[in-house]
Order: sequence, then C-alpha cells, then structure tokens
Amino acid sequence: MDGIDWFLPPKTTSGSFSGKEIIKVDVNGIQNPPNCKEGDSNCEAPDIFEIKVSNVGKIYIDDDIAKKYLQNSRNISK
Repeated sequence: MDGIDWFLPPKTTSGSFSGKEIIKVDVNGIQNPPNCKEGDSNCEAPDIFEIKVSNVGKIYIDDDIAKKYLQNSRNISK
C-alpha cells in the first residue's frame, strides 16, 4: 500500500537460510522506474536497495546510497 516492493530470498532445500541472504527493496515499487541499484551501469538514481542477512540474523547494508536513503526520514512515507 505504501508503494514499496520487497522480496525475501527463497529458502534452501534444507529449509534454512544459508547466511548470505539478501532482501531486495524497491522503494517506489517495481512498476516504477528506474528499477536499478547502486553500482548498476547507467543508474543515476537507484531505487532498489539490498539488506543482507547474516546466518545469526544480523542485518546490514553495504551500499552508501542505501545507507543515506534509509537514514533520511523524509524518504519514508508515513
């Protein structure tokens, strides 16, 4: 309802996570461009960010643009 699309990684055949899972978040929805992430060629304004999940459940973000986006409360719809 807020326009964000997110995708959980599929489970492995054992039914558990491998410790290298990535949750992908498209902040304006998959239907709206540019549908690219930081580091993609010709991507000036990324709208897809990756949240990594470790095997102990800790989440972290590597991309600098994603960190700035998620820290800026004006980018989050209320």
